[in-house]
Amino acid sequence: EHEDAEADSICYELANLLQSTRKKLKISQKELSKITGIQQSSISKIESGKYNPSILLIQRIADGLGKKVIIRLE
Repeated sequence: EHEDAEADSICYELANLLQSTRKKLKISQKELSKITGIQQSSISKIESGKYNPSILLIQRIADGLGKKVIIRLE
């Protein structure tokens, strides 16, 4: 139970981060889809926190946004 809540929290944190970054850059989901080759529906699911993307998929989105992924354990 606790692990599921933690995983959900991470997915929502990532979702908010990706969505806010995309909006700051004024890039639509459709445009990001074209840039990354990731279906717009998948981007939507990731941004809603309903999908747990792989690290490689996160990297593709970050590349499309001109950002880099930094993973830290604290």
